Amino acid sequence: MSTPGALFIFDAKGWGWWNVALGASLILTAVALFSGATWARVVAVVVAGLSAVVQLMLIPAQPWCP
Repeated sequence: MSTPGALFIFDAKGWGWWNVALGASLILTAVALFSGATWARVVAVVVAGLSAVVQLMLIPAQPWCP
């Protein structure tokens, strides 16, 4: 259930911080990929997939959606 003014779990500010955290983890994973860490391949796929799902969950908050 969603409450008025909330986007699924968080409000818009909470989703912003969630995106900042995902972005920071993507940057750290990219640094690990470029340094040759093999574990970073799996982490990159998982975090990128999670980021894609989060971006799709934000579609209802876009100003062009009725």
